[in-house]
Amino acid sequence: MGLTDKGNYITAGGAKPGDKLILTKSAGIEGTAILASDREQQLAKVLDAEMLDNAKKFYSQISVVKDALTAFKLVASTPCMTN
Repeated sequence: MGLTDKGNYITAGGAKPGDKLILTKSAGIEGTAILASDREQQLAKVLDAEMLDNAKKFYSQISVVKDALTAFKLVASTPCMTN
């Protein structure tokens, strides 16, 4: 984390191999889950098993099933208006 003068920051387009990346909110949760699963063998060299397992568990937080069921129930209980 840090502060910089306006216009003196690095965008994703200016990132280079080896740069550190901090992801937040849903992108951070989803990215962590995907990387922990897709790159498990590589990450196991630098992370302990508990941290890697916890990272993979983030998949449970990115499911859209609950949201879809809520939307379906709302639509199913709302009368349709047609011409």
